[in-house]
Parts: sequence; structure tokens; C-alpha cells
Amino acid sequence: MPKASRPVLYRHAAIQSLPSDSFAHDALAFSLLEAGTKLRPGAAIAIQGSWGRGKTDVLARIAQLTESQRTRVPRVARPVLWINPWQYSTADLLTPLVVQLLSEMPGSKSPDRAQWRQAAKTVLRAGFSFGLKAASITVPGGSLLDTAREPVDALLENLFDAEANPRKVIPDDADPVAVMGVRFSELIDASITAANRSGADRIVVCVDDLDRCLPERQIAMLEALHFLLSAGARCIFYVGIDEGLVAASARVHYQSDTFDADLYLDKMFDLRVSLPGLTPEDISMQIEGYLAQGNRGEVLEEWIPKGELTRLTSGIFAARRLRNPRVIRRILDRMYILAASGEKLEQLGRHAGFNRFRAVMAWMAISECWPRIRAYLQQRSTNPSAFKDVTESLIGWLRPATKSDLMTNANILSHPGALQALPPDEERADLRSILSAVQELDPTFGFALGLDRMLHNCGI
Repeated sequence: MPKASRPVLYRHAAIQSLPSDSFAHDALAFSLLEAGTKLRPGAAIAIQGSWGRGKTDVLARIAQLTESQRTRVPRVARPVLWINPWQYSTADLLTPLVVQLLSEMPGSKSPDRAQWRQAAKTVLRAGFSFGLKAASITVPGGSLLDTAREPVDALLENLFDAEANPRKVIPDDADPVAVMGVRFSELIDASITAANRSGADRIVVCVDDLDRCLPERQIAMLEALHFLLSAGARCIFYVGIDEGLVAASARVHYQSDTFDADLYLDKMFDLRVSLPGLTPEDISMQIEGYLAQGNRGEVLEEWIPKGELTRLTSGIFAARRLRNPRVIRRILDRMYILAASGEKLEQLGRHAGFNRFRAVMAWMAISECWPRIRAYLQQRSTNPSAFKDVTESLIGWLRPATKSDLMTNANILSHPGALQALPPDEERADLRSILSAVQELDPTFGFALGLDRMLHNCGI
């Protein structure tokens, strides 16, 4: 059988080069790192936040603090371990973690080499077992652990360089899942010893992008980590999660609409910390940081005076859906691309009937948060009657009417796609907030058609 290739060690590039700290994440990372050393060995801490809120940034700052020579948290051993279950699609859920641990061990002359190999085999086979169950792989006439045996043996042969004459032979664990916590603890102890850092008694493990995984894989990874830490291994796990997505994944996995996600997450984690929504000051700091990158500030300020940009964004980004670092950056990127478009920008500037700065920002915000509105308007833009019906539905929805009320409108009923394009009723306040920042715009929403054509021509 050909030798298995050594897995890639998944690391996040942000550990080496972090952006400016616009949201006080450095202070939060230090507090979380310090808190982890005060919890029991084998503690797991959840960093909760919605898509784009900055979970990866916090994890990266925890990792950077851990690896820094100047860190003020003496009990943590270097280096940090970083795994990203979204970046590998195979069933071996724990392989990247085990590979990173083994890479920190002493060479082949160590008398404990056989013990480490056996501990690694147990953890790897248990990880395969969780992964295979998540993938709903059935094995007629066999077991999941038997299925995992061959790839694990091939991987270990590569990791341990196929030692021909091991000093001692240790029998396989009969039930790897049952003892995976004990074996993982043995690997952690060996890694801490190898780190040779005075006073260190914890290894930091960061788990990123779990919320990008499919539901079954999310739950399998959480439960694998729960078993992994069952014996109190001397480590701290920091896991970035989207609480809402994990709750939805758990309901899918357990096939229950009444599943209590809070109780489930409380069982999985010793501490859960939620990232707060952005304040106006946070947003201003992010904009300042964005303008300071390269020539972005210079290019944007040729089109929009700095004071005007700050004033506009503070109003438009007050909408709840826009108080998200990733969404803000995407809108600013669109503005930057547009500002750098030269002649196309001049064409847009000649489009009459509205304040172009406010209109562009508002429409980009709307199309970023509710892309189905823009898509539907684009589909109907060649039919003036249909476009009028769509805009009427939008205006009606912004008033006290709900989607149910709009169902009585004959014009709307003839264009059901308009109703499908509308956001949920609970997001009406966000759309109102964006439009209130551009009050001098055409109140019939008709500006969107001409503006969108211009933006489309600019590649936005």
C-alpha cells in the first residue's frame, strides 16, 4: 500500500499579520487567555458571534498572545494549535490536531515513542469514528472503527517513519472512543514536556470556522471535542461558533424542533462569551482603519470628503444588519472600487435627481443586506409596469403593512416574486433606518433603477 501523505497543518495567516485592533479584541483575547488558565484542565471556551462579527480575529489574537515571547500569561505553552474543520472535508476530524501535537514531540530516539504512537492511533481512530458517523457512512458487515483502521495505520506509518523495530508493542485499545480522552491527555502531557517552558501547564487549541461546516459535521466535531476533553487534558480549547447556526444544526441532527440549544451548548462549554454588537465608535474606528490602508483613503476622499463619509456611514450603518465588520468592509470595498473607476464615476456623478454619495451608499447597503431585492429589481427593470409594482410593494412594506397585508394587493399578486424578494417583517426597521439617512432621495424608491444600472456598468 502506498505511504499516506502527511496532512497539511492548518494555520491561519492572520496569526502572523493582524489588522489594526478596531474593536478592542486584544484586551478581550488577553482576558480570555487568562481566564482559560483559571478553569479546570480540559476546559472549552466558546466565542460566540454572528457571521462576520470577528470570531476569527479574536482567535487569532489569542494565538498571537500565546506565541508571543512577551506574553504575560506564563502558564501557557507554545506553540498554539490551530484547527479548521471546514478546510478539510475528509472524515478524519482530529487528524490535523494530532499531527500538530506529534510535530512538537522529540525525535525517534525517545523511549516513549511507542506509547505516543499508540495514543495517537487511539485518538485518530476515534476521530475517524465521529467523522464517519457524521458523513452517514454505513459499513455492511463491519464497524466504523474497522473502517478507520487502514487509513490510520497508513498515516501513522508516515508520521513515525515506519519504524521497523519498535522497542515495545502496545496492543490496540478495544474501544478508542471510550479512552480517547485519556490517550489525548497523554499526548498533551508529552507536548508540554517537549515545550520545556518553565511553569507552563496548558496548551492552547483554537478551533475556527466551525459554523461553515455542514450541520452533521458541526455536531460531530463538538461531540468529538467533548469526548476528547473528558479526561481533563492539560489544554484550553477556544472554539468560534455562531450560536444560531449551531442551534439549527443540533435541531437537524436530533430531528427535533424543540431541542434546547442553550442546554446543549452549556454541556459542551465551560464558558460562553458573546461578542457584542458594534457601537458607533467601533464603526468609526473600523472606517478610520480602512481609510489608512494603502491608498484607499486618498482615492475615496477625492470623491467623498472625509467628513461626509464619516457622517453618512454613522447614519446608514446604524441599521442592525449593518453593524457587522465584514458587511461594513464589503460595502467600503464597493465604494473604493467605484471611487477608483475614473470616467465611470464621472458618469455616475452626472446622474441627476439625488445626492450621489448618499444614494450610492444606501443602495450598496440595501443590496448587500438584501440581495434578493436588487436581483428582482434587475430582472424587472426592462418592464416599467412590473418595476412600478415592485417598488410599490417595497414602499407598502415600509409602512405599517406586513407581507400578509400586501397579499390583498392585486398588482402584487400578479408579481409573486416581489413578495419573495422582501426581507422578513422583523427587518423592516433596518431598511427604514438606511433610507432615513438619505431622506432627500426619491420617496418612491424609483432612484434605485437608474442607479443600479450605473453601478452595474461600473462592475459593482
